[in-house]
Amino acid sequence: MLSKNKRTKTFEIATHWINKDQHELLELLEKLETPFVSTVLQGSVIKEWNGKEICEHRLGMLSDLSFSEQLELACFLVKVETYCVNLEKTWDRILINKLASITFQEYINQNLHSDKVKCFIEYVVLITCAIPPDKISAFFYIFYCLSNRSLVDQMVSEKGTNRYRIKSSHKNLCERLVEKVDPNIIFFGEPVLEVGVSSKFVKVSTIYDEVNCLALIVAIPPSDLLKIKFKPKLPHTIMDSIYNTISRNVTTFIATYQEEFWRKNGFTGEVYVFDRNCSEGPIVICSGLTPEKPALVGRLYGGRPTTDKKHMYRDAVLNQLKSYFGKEALQPLDYYEKTWRENECMMPVWEVNNCEYIDCFRVPAGRIFWAGADTSFDWYGSLAGAVCSGIKAGIQVLYDMRPATLTPEDMDVLTLSKSDRRHRRTQYEQGGLSLGLYYYAASNWKKYIYSVFVLMFVLWALKKILWKRK
Repeated sequence: MLSKNKRTKTFEIATHWINKDQHELLELLEKLETPFVSTVLQGSVIKEWNGKEICEHRLGMLSDLSFSEQLELACFLVKVETYCVNLEKTWDRILINKLASITFQEYINQNLHSDKVKCFIEYVVLITCAIPPDKISAFFYIFYCLSNRSLVDQMVSEKGTNRYRIKSSHKNLCERLVEKVDPNIIFFGEPVLEVGVSSKFVKVSTIYDEVNCLALIVAIPPSDLLKIKFKPKLPHTIMDSIYNTISRNVTTFIATYQEEFWRKNGFTGEVYVFDRNCSEGPIVICSGLTPEKPALVGRLYGGRPTTDKKHMYRDAVLNQLKSYFGKEALQPLDYYEKTWRENECMMPVWEVNNCEYIDCFRVPAGRIFWAGADTSFDWYGSLAGAVCSGIKAGIQVLYDMRPATLTPEDMDVLTLSKSDRRHRRTQYEQGGLSLGLYYYAASNWKKYIYSVFVLMFVLWALKKILWKRK
Protein backbone atom coordinates (compact mmCIF):
# COMPACT_ATOMS: atom_id res chain seq x y z
CA MET A 1 0.00 0.00 0.00
CA LEU A 2 1.08 3.60 -0.58
CA SER A 3 2.33 5.23 2.60
CA LYS A 4 4.39 8.21 3.76
CA ASN A 5 6.19 10.03 0.90
CA LYS A 6 4.19 7.81 -1.48
CA ARG A 7 6.46 4.85 -0.80
CA THR A 8 5.03 1.34 -0.96
CA LYS A 9 4.97 -0.42 2.42
CA THR A 10 3.54 -3.65 3.74
CA PHE A 11 0.74 -3.46 6.30
CA GLU A 12 -0.43 -6.36 8.44
CA ILE A 13 -4.23 -6.75 8.39
CA ALA A 14 -4.39 -9.34 11.19
CA THR A 15 -2.50 -7.67 14.02
CA HIS A 16 -1.28 -9.82 16.92
CA TRP A 17 -1.65 -8.29 20.37
CA ILE A 18 0.29 -9.51 23.39
CA ASN A 19 0.99 -8.66 27.01
CA LYS A 20 3.85 -9.32 29.38
CA ASP A 21 2.14 -12.31 31.05
CA GLN A 22 2.31 -14.43 27.89
CA HIS A 23 5.70 -15.87 28.80
CA GLU A 24 5.83 -18.74 26.30
CA LEU A 25 5.03 -16.41 23.41
CA LEU A 26 7.60 -13.85 24.56
CA GLU A 27 10.27 -16.57 24.73
CA LEU A 28 9.42 -17.65 21.19
CA LEU A 29 9.55 -14.07 19.89
CA GLU A 30 12.96 -13.65 21.52
CA LYS A 31 14.27 -16.80 19.82
CA LEU A 32 12.87 -15.62 16.47
CA GLU A 33 14.35 -12.14 17.08
CA THR A 34 10.93 -10.60 16.53
CA PRO A 35 10.35 -7.22 18.26
CA PHE A 36 7.11 -5.86 19.64
CA VAL A 37 6.06 -2.29 20.28
CA SER A 38 3.86 -0.59 22.85
CA THR A 39 0.39 0.56 21.80
CA VAL A 40 -0.04 2.98 24.69
CA LEU A 41 -0.12 6.50 23.22
CA GLN A 42 -0.41 9.90 24.82
CA GLY A 43 -3.45 11.80 23.63
CA SER A 44 -7.21 11.93 23.52
CA VAL A 45 -9.52 9.12 22.43
CA ILE A 46 -13.02 9.35 21.00
CA LYS A 47 -15.99 7.36 22.22
CA GLU A 48 -19.54 7.28 20.94
CA TRP A 49 -21.89 6.69 23.81
CA ASN A 50 -25.09 8.74 23.62
CA GLY A 51 -23.22 11.10 21.31
CA LYS A 52 -19.57 11.72 20.44
CA GLU A 53 -17.35 12.47 23.41
CA ILE A 54 -13.63 13.19 23.68
CA CYS A 55 -11.72 11.62 26.58
CA GLU A 56 -8.29 12.87 27.59
CA HIS A 57 -6.98 9.31 27.73
CA ARG A 58 -8.20 5.73 27.49
CA LEU A 59 -8.25 5.26 31.27
CA GLY A 60 -10.90 7.95 31.58
CA MET A 61 -13.52 6.41 29.33
CA LEU A 62 -15.72 5.39 32.26
CA SER A 63 -15.39 8.70 34.05
CA ASP A 64 -18.98 9.67 33.21
CA LEU A 65 -20.31 6.71 35.17
CA SER A 66 -21.73 7.64 38.55
CA PHE A 67 -20.23 6.18 41.70
CA SER A 68 -23.09 3.71 42.00
CA GLU A 69 -22.63 2.62 38.37
CA GLN A 70 -18.90 2.14 38.83
CA LEU A 71 -19.58 0.14 41.98
CA GLU A 72 -22.14 -1.96 40.07
CA LEU A 73 -19.55 -2.60 37.35
CA ALA A 74 -16.97 -3.56 39.98
CA CYS A 75 -19.43 -5.98 41.63
CA PHE A 76 -20.08 -7.56 38.22
CA LEU A 77 -16.33 -7.99 37.67
CA VAL A 78 -16.01 -9.60 41.09
CA LYS A 79 -18.82 -12.05 40.33
CA VAL A 80 -17.24 -13.06 37.01
CA GLU A 81 -13.89 -13.37 38.76
CA THR A 82 -15.43 -15.57 41.46
CA TYR A 83 -16.79 -17.93 38.81
CA CYS A 84 -13.34 -18.01 37.17
CA VAL A 85 -11.66 -18.91 40.44
CA ASN A 86 -14.21 -21.65 41.19
CA LEU A 87 -13.79 -23.17 37.72
CA GLU A 88 -10.03 -22.99 38.03
CA LYS A 89 -10.09 -24.85 41.34
CA THR A 90 -12.73 -27.51 40.79
CA TRP A 91 -14.08 -27.43 37.19
CA ASP A 92 -17.50 -27.92 38.75
CA ARG A 93 -19.82 -29.66 36.24
CA ILE A 94 -22.96 -28.38 37.98
CA LEU A 95 -21.72 -24.80 37.67
CA ILE A 96 -20.64 -25.40 34.05
CA ASN A 97 -24.06 -26.79 33.07
CA LYS A 98 -25.78 -23.87 34.78
CA LEU A 99 -23.70 -21.27 32.92
CA ALA A 100 -23.93 -23.16 29.62
CA SER A 101 -27.74 -23.13 29.75
CA ILE A 102 -28.03 -19.34 29.33
CA THR A 103 -26.59 -16.73 27.01
CA PHE A 104 -24.12 -14.18 28.31
CA GLN A 105 -26.70 -11.49 27.53
CA GLU A 106 -29.10 -13.18 29.95
CA TYR A 107 -26.30 -13.31 32.51
CA ILE A 108 -25.68 -9.57 32.00
CA ASN A 109 -29.37 -8.76 32.39
CA GLN A 110 -29.59 -10.83 35.57
CA ASN A 111 -26.66 -9.08 37.23
CA LEU A 112 -26.70 -5.51 35.92
CA HIS A 113 -29.34 -2.80 36.06
CA SER A 114 -27.59 0.27 34.67
CA ASP A 115 -28.01 0.65 30.89
CA LYS A 116 -24.60 2.31 30.65
CA VAL A 117 -22.83 -0.55 32.38
CA LYS A 118 -24.70 -3.09 30.26
CA CYS A 119 -23.72 -1.23 27.10
CA PHE A 120 -20.06 -1.19 28.15
CA ILE A 121 -19.90 -4.93 28.91
CA GLU A 122 -21.75 -5.76 25.68
CA TYR A 123 -19.18 -3.72 23.75
CA VAL A 124 -16.27 -5.49 25.43
CA VAL A 125 -17.78 -8.85 24.45
CA LEU A 126 -18.35 -7.71 20.86
CA ILE A 127 -14.82 -6.46 20.17
CA THR A 128 -13.34 -9.52 21.91
CA CYS A 129 -15.41 -12.25 20.25
CA ALA A 130 -16.86 -10.47 17.18
CA ILE A 131 -20.19 -11.94 18.34
CA PRO A 132 -22.82 -10.10 20.43
CA PRO A 133 -23.44 -11.57 23.90
CA ASP A 134 -26.95 -12.77 23.03
CA LYS A 135 -25.43 -15.38 20.66
CA ILE A 136 -22.88 -17.00 23.00
CA SER A 137 -23.19 -18.98 26.20
CA ALA A 138 -22.32 -17.51 29.58
CA PHE A 139 -20.02 -20.47 30.16
CA PHE A 140 -17.96 -19.63 27.07
CA TYR A 141 -17.30 -16.04 28.04
CA ILE A 142 -16.50 -16.82 31.66
CA PHE A 143 -14.14 -19.55 30.45
CA TYR A 144 -12.59 -17.01 28.09
CA CYS A 145 -12.01 -14.67 31.04
CA LEU A 146 -10.44 -17.57 32.97
CA SER A 147 -8.24 -18.51 30.04
CA ASN A 148 -7.12 -14.93 29.37
CA ARG A 149 -6.59 -14.09 33.04
CA SER A 150 -9.48 -11.66 33.69
CA LEU A 151 -12.34 -9.60 32.30
CA VAL A 152 -10.54 -6.39 33.27
CA ASP A 153 -7.72 -7.28 30.88
CA GLN A 154 -10.19 -7.03 27.99
CA MET A 155 -11.68 -3.70 29.01
CA VAL A 156 -10.78 -0.83 26.68
CA SER A 157 -10.85 1.54 29.67
CA GLU A 158 -7.92 -0.25 31.28
CA LYS A 159 -4.32 -0.92 30.34
CA GLY A 160 -5.62 -4.28 29.15
CA THR A 161 -4.25 -7.11 27.07
CA ASN A 162 -3.72 -5.01 23.94
CA ARG A 163 -0.74 -3.11 25.30
CA TYR A 164 1.83 -4.44 22.84
CA ARG A 165 1.76 -5.30 19.17
CA ILE A 166 4.09 -7.66 17.33
CA LYS A 167 6.01 -5.48 14.92
CA SER A 168 6.67 -8.19 12.36
CA SER A 169 3.96 -9.39 9.98
CA HIS A 170 2.29 -12.78 10.30
CA LYS A 171 4.06 -13.93 7.14
CA ASN A 172 7.51 -12.94 8.41
CA LEU A 173 6.85 -14.65 11.73
CA CYS A 174 5.97 -17.91 9.98
CA GLU A 175 9.01 -17.66 7.70
CA ARG A 176 11.37 -17.22 10.64
CA LEU A 177 9.77 -20.16 12.42
CA VAL A 178 10.20 -22.36 9.33
CA GLU A 179 13.89 -21.39 9.14
CA LYS A 180 14.40 -22.34 12.80
CA VAL A 181 12.75 -25.74 12.34
CA ASP A 182 13.89 -26.94 8.90
CA PRO A 183 12.43 -25.84 5.55
CA ASN A 184 13.15 -29.31 4.10
CA ILE A 185 10.68 -31.12 6.34
CA ILE A 186 7.79 -28.65 6.03
CA PHE A 187 5.45 -29.16 3.08
CA PHE A 188 3.21 -26.37 1.83
CA GLY A 189 0.23 -26.60 -0.48
CA GLU A 190 -0.66 -30.19 0.40
CA PRO A 191 -4.16 -30.24 1.90
CA VAL A 192 -4.87 -33.27 4.08
CA LEU A 193 -7.67 -35.46 2.77
CA GLU A 194 -7.74 -38.40 5.16
CA VAL A 195 -6.31 -39.48 8.51
CA GLY A 196 -6.28 -43.17 9.42
CA VAL A 197 -5.43 -44.32 12.94
CA SER A 198 -4.38 -47.88 13.78
CA SER A 199 -2.96 -49.49 16.91
CA LYS A 200 0.61 -48.95 15.66
CA PHE A 201 0.72 -45.74 13.62
CA VAL A 202 -1.18 -42.89 11.97
CA LYS A 203 -1.44 -42.58 8.18
CA VAL A 204 -1.95 -39.08 6.81
CA SER A 205 -3.07 -38.86 3.17
CA THR A 206 -2.64 -35.58 1.25
CA ILE A 207 -3.50 -34.76 -2.35
CA TYR A 208 0.05 -35.76 -3.36
CA ASP A 209 1.44 -38.23 -0.85
CA GLU A 210 0.98 -40.44 2.22
CA VAL A 211 2.90 -40.09 5.48
CA ASN A 212 3.06 -42.60 8.36
CA CYS A 213 3.87 -41.50 11.90
CA LEU A 214 3.64 -42.81 15.45
CA ALA A 215 1.66 -39.79 16.68
CA LEU A 216 -0.09 -36.87 14.99
CA ILE A 217 -0.44 -33.34 16.38
CA VAL A 218 -3.40 -31.56 14.77
CA ALA A 219 -3.07 -27.77 14.91
CA ILE A 220 -5.77 -26.56 12.53
CA PRO A 221 -8.97 -24.66 13.33
CA PRO A 222 -11.54 -27.17 14.64
CA SER A 223 -13.98 -26.24 11.88
CA ASP A 224 -11.44 -27.56 9.34
CA LEU A 225 -11.62 -31.00 10.98
CA LEU A 226 -15.01 -31.34 9.29
CA LYS A 227 -13.26 -31.25 5.89
CA ILE A 228 -11.00 -34.25 6.69
CA LYS A 229 -12.07 -37.87 6.63
CA PHE A 230 -11.02 -39.71 9.80
CA LYS A 231 -10.81 -43.50 10.08
CA PRO A 232 -12.16 -44.41 12.56
CA LYS A 233 -14.43 -41.41 12.97
CA LEU A 234 -13.65 -38.88 15.68
CA PRO A 235 -15.72 -39.18 18.89
CA HIS A 236 -19.20 -37.73 18.45
CA THR A 237 -18.60 -35.34 21.38
CA ILE A 238 -15.88 -33.58 19.36
CA MET A 239 -18.03 -33.33 16.24
CA ASP A 240 -21.09 -32.11 18.15
CA SER A 241 -19.04 -29.49 19.99
CA ILE A 242 -17.63 -28.15 16.72
CA TYR A 243 -21.09 -27.98 15.14
CA ASN A 244 -22.35 -26.00 18.15
CA THR A 245 -19.91 -23.13 17.68
CA ILE A 246 -20.52 -19.84 15.94
CA SER A 247 -18.40 -17.21 14.19
CA ARG A 248 -19.12 -14.10 12.20
CA ASN A 249 -17.83 -12.00 9.30
CA VAL A 250 -15.31 -9.36 10.41
CA THR A 251 -14.12 -6.64 8.04
CA THR A 252 -10.83 -4.85 8.67
CA PHE A 253 -9.92 -1.58 6.94
CA ILE A 254 -6.67 0.38 6.59
CA ALA A 255 -6.48 3.97 5.36
CA THR A 256 -2.92 5.31 4.86
CA TYR A 257 -1.96 9.00 4.96
CA GLN A 258 1.02 11.24 4.37
CA GLU A 259 1.17 12.13 8.06
CA GLU A 260 -0.67 11.54 11.32
CA PHE A 261 -2.85 14.66 11.01
CA TRP A 262 -5.02 13.48 13.90
CA ARG A 263 -2.02 13.74 16.23
CA LYS A 264 -1.79 17.48 15.54
CA ASN A 265 -5.17 17.87 17.21
CA GLY A 266 -4.12 15.77 20.19
CA PHE A 267 -5.83 12.49 19.18
CA THR A 268 -4.27 9.04 19.34
CA GLY A 269 -6.48 7.80 16.51
CA GLU A 270 -8.46 5.53 18.84
CA VAL A 271 -12.24 5.42 18.43
CA TYR A 272 -14.65 3.25 20.44
CA VAL A 273 -18.27 3.09 19.31
CA PHE A 274 -20.10 1.71 22.34
CA ASP A 275 -23.58 2.32 20.98
CA ARG A 276 -24.03 1.58 17.26
CA ASN A 277 -27.36 3.43 17.30
CA CYS A 278 -25.50 6.69 17.98
CA SER A 279 -23.09 6.27 15.07
CA GLU A 280 -23.63 7.25 11.45
CA GLY A 281 -21.07 4.78 10.09
CA PRO A 282 -20.10 1.10 10.32
CA ILE A 283 -16.87 1.46 12.35
CA VAL A 284 -16.94 -0.21 15.75
CA ILE A 285 -13.31 0.26 16.79
CA CYS A 286 -10.39 2.19 15.27
CA SER A 287 -6.78 3.03 16.14
CA GLY A 288 -3.72 4.70 14.67
CA LEU A 289 -0.49 2.95 13.68
CA THR A 290 3.12 4.12 14.10
CA PRO A 291 4.52 7.45 12.81
CA GLU A 292 6.65 5.48 10.32
CA LYS A 293 3.42 4.14 8.82
CA PRO A 294 0.75 6.85 9.26
CA ALA A 295 -2.54 5.00 8.98
CA LEU A 296 -5.89 4.43 10.63
CA VAL A 297 -6.98 0.82 11.02
CA GLY A 298 -10.28 -0.45 12.34
CA ARG A 299 -12.93 -3.14 12.32
CA LEU A 300 -16.54 -3.58 11.28
CA TYR A 301 -18.53 -6.50 12.65
CA GLY A 302 -21.13 -8.45 10.70
CA GLY A 303 -22.61 -7.15 7.47
CA ARG A 304 -21.97 -8.24 3.90
CA PRO A 305 -18.47 -9.41 2.96
CA THR A 306 -16.41 -7.02 0.84
CA THR A 307 -14.20 -7.99 -2.11
CA ASP A 308 -10.80 -6.93 -3.44
CA LYS A 309 -12.44 -5.58 -6.60
CA LYS A 310 -15.00 -3.42 -4.84
CA HIS A 311 -14.43 -1.93 -1.40
CA MET A 312 -18.08 -1.53 -0.49
CA TYR A 313 -17.48 0.20 2.88
CA ARG A 314 -14.89 2.78 1.71
CA ASP A 315 -17.14 5.85 1.47
CA ALA A 316 -18.97 5.11 4.72
CA VAL A 317 -15.71 4.49 6.60
CA LEU A 318 -13.95 7.63 5.32
CA ASN A 319 -16.99 9.80 6.09
CA GLN A 320 -17.12 8.43 9.61
CA LEU A 321 -13.38 9.12 10.06
CA LYS A 322 -14.03 12.65 8.79
CA SER A 323 -16.62 13.18 11.54
CA TYR A 324 -13.94 12.30 14.09
CA PHE A 325 -10.72 13.79 12.71
CA GLY A 326 -11.66 16.30 10.01
CA LYS A 327 -11.72 16.61 6.21
CA GLU A 328 -8.18 15.29 5.80
CA ALA A 329 -9.54 11.81 6.51
CA LEU A 330 -11.31 11.89 3.12
CA GLN A 331 -8.01 11.96 1.20
CA PRO A 332 -6.04 8.80 2.05
CA LEU A 333 -3.00 7.84 0.00
CA ASP A 334 -4.39 4.34 -0.18
CA TYR A 335 -7.28 2.33 1.20
CA TYR A 336 -7.84 -1.38 1.65
CA GLU A 337 -10.46 -3.52 3.33
CA LYS A 338 -10.77 -7.26 3.79
CA THR A 339 -13.53 -9.44 5.17
CA TRP A 340 -12.54 -12.41 7.30
CA ARG A 341 -15.36 -14.78 6.61
CA GLU A 342 -16.93 -17.12 9.17
CA ASN A 343 -14.44 -19.67 10.55
CA GLU A 344 -11.61 -18.00 8.59
CA CYS A 345 -9.77 -16.18 11.33
CA MET A 346 -11.90 -15.36 14.36
CA MET A 347 -11.97 -17.85 17.21
CA PRO A 348 -15.05 -20.07 17.48
CA VAL A 349 -17.36 -19.18 20.34
CA TRP A 350 -19.71 -21.66 21.94
CA GLU A 351 -23.45 -21.59 21.69
CA VAL A 352 -25.83 -22.29 24.57
CA ASN A 353 -25.59 -25.84 26.00
CA ASN A 354 -22.18 -26.46 24.41
CA CYS A 355 -20.27 -27.39 27.56
CA GLU A 356 -18.01 -30.16 26.20
CA TYR A 357 -15.93 -28.25 23.64
CA ILE A 358 -12.80 -27.48 25.63
CA ASP A 359 -12.88 -30.84 27.45
CA CYS A 360 -12.81 -32.66 24.09
CA PHE A 361 -9.47 -31.11 23.17
CA ARG A 362 -7.77 -31.36 26.55
CA VAL A 363 -7.03 -35.06 26.13
CA PRO A 364 -5.69 -36.94 23.07
CA ALA A 365 -7.97 -38.99 20.81
CA GLY A 366 -5.86 -42.13 20.65
CA ARG A 367 -2.72 -41.24 18.69
CA ILE A 368 -4.10 -37.82 17.73
CA PHE A 369 -3.03 -34.88 19.90
CA TRP A 370 -4.59 -31.43 19.78
CA ALA A 371 -2.95 -28.02 19.48
CA GLY A 372 -3.88 -24.58 18.19
CA ALA A 373 -5.28 -21.33 19.53
CA ASP A 374 -8.86 -22.63 19.38
CA THR A 375 -8.16 -25.71 21.51
CA SER A 376 -5.94 -24.14 24.18
CA PHE A 377 -7.02 -23.89 27.79
CA ASP A 378 -4.54 -21.04 28.33
CA TRP A 379 -4.93 -17.84 26.28
CA TYR A 380 -7.77 -19.31 24.24
CA GLY A 381 -8.17 -17.81 20.77
CA SER A 382 -4.82 -16.01 20.67
CA LEU A 383 -1.31 -16.49 19.31
CA ALA A 384 -0.12 -17.11 22.86
CA GLY A 385 -2.70 -19.88 23.17
CA ALA A 386 -1.37 -21.50 19.99
CA VAL A 387 2.16 -21.50 21.43
CA CYS A 388 1.05 -22.87 24.82
CA SER A 389 -1.04 -25.63 23.27
CA GLY A 390 1.80 -26.59 20.92
CA ILE A 391 4.18 -26.97 23.84
CA LYS A 392 1.62 -29.00 25.77
CA ALA A 393 0.88 -31.28 22.79
CA GLY A 394 4.57 -31.96 22.32
CA ILE A 395 4.95 -32.88 25.98
CA GLN A 396 1.85 -35.11 25.78
CA VAL A 397 3.44 -37.01 22.89
CA LEU A 398 6.66 -37.48 24.86
CA TYR A 399 4.67 -38.57 27.91
CA ASP A 400 2.95 -41.18 25.78
CA MET A 401 6.09 -42.42 23.98
CA ARG A 402 9.17 -41.44 26.05
CA PRO A 403 7.98 -40.55 29.58
CA ALA A 404 11.48 -40.92 31.06
CA THR A 405 12.65 -37.87 29.07
CA LEU A 406 10.26 -35.48 30.81
CA THR A 407 11.41 -33.03 33.47
CA PRO A 408 9.39 -31.85 36.51
CA GLU A 409 8.75 -28.59 34.62
CA ASP A 410 7.30 -30.59 31.73
CA MET A 411 4.98 -32.43 34.09
CA ASP A 412 3.78 -29.10 35.47
CA VAL A 413 2.62 -28.13 31.99
CA LEU A 414 0.38 -31.21 31.92
CA THR A 415 -1.16 -30.29 35.27
CA LEU A 416 -3.92 -27.73 34.78
CA SER A 417 -3.72 -26.44 38.35
CA LYS A 418 -0.10 -25.46 37.80
CA SER A 419 -1.01 -22.89 35.15
CA ASP A 420 0.43 -19.48 35.88
CA ARG A 421 -2.50 -17.27 36.88
CA ARG A 422 -0.85 -15.48 39.79
CA HIS A 423 -1.60 -12.02 38.40
CA ARG A 424 -5.38 -12.44 38.23
CA ARG A 425 -6.40 -10.48 41.32
CA THR A 426 -3.60 -7.90 41.26
CA GLN A 427 -4.69 -6.72 37.83
CA TYR A 428 -7.90 -5.34 39.34
CA GLU A 429 -6.08 -3.56 42.13
CA GLN A 430 -3.64 -1.95 39.70
CA GLY A 431 -6.28 -0.97 37.12
CA GLY A 432 -6.79 2.56 35.85
CA LEU A 433 -9.63 4.97 36.53
CA SER A 434 -9.59 4.00 40.25
CA LEU A 435 -11.69 1.00 39.28
CA GLY A 436 -9.27 -0.99 41.42
CA LEU A 437 -10.66 0.82 44.47
CA TYR A 438 -14.21 -0.14 43.57
CA TYR A 439 -13.16 -3.70 42.89
CA TYR A 440 -11.49 -3.83 46.31
CA ALA A 441 -14.56 -2.39 47.98
CA ALA A 442 -16.87 -4.80 46.19
CA SER A 443 -14.79 -7.88 46.95
CA ASN A 444 -14.44 -6.91 50.63
CA TRP A 445 -17.95 -5.64 51.24
CA LYS A 446 -18.39 -7.55 54.51
CA LYS A 447 -15.37 -5.81 56.03
CA TYR A 448 -16.68 -2.43 54.90
CA ILE A 449 -20.12 -3.02 56.38
CA TYR A 450 -18.52 -4.17 59.63
CA SER A 451 -16.31 -1.06 59.66
CA VAL A 452 -19.33 1.21 59.11
CA PHE A 453 -21.18 -0.37 62.06
CA VAL A 454 -18.11 -0.02 64.26
CA LEU A 455 -17.77 3.63 63.27
CA MET A 456 -21.46 4.25 63.97
CA PHE A 457 -21.11 2.61 67.39
CA VAL A 458 -18.06 4.72 68.23
CA LEU A 459 -19.85 7.92 67.23
CA TRP A 460 -22.90 6.91 69.28
CA ALA A 461 -20.70 6.17 72.29
CA LEU A 462 -18.88 9.51 71.99
CA LYS A 463 -22.17 11.34 71.70
CA LYS A 464 -23.48 9.60 74.81
CA ILE A 465 -20.32 10.42 76.80
CA LEU A 466 -20.41 14.08 75.77
CA TRP A 467 -24.12 14.28 76.64
CA LYS A 468 -23.41 12.93 80.15
CA ARG A 469 -20.66 15.48 80.66
CA LYS A 470 -23.12 18.27 79.88
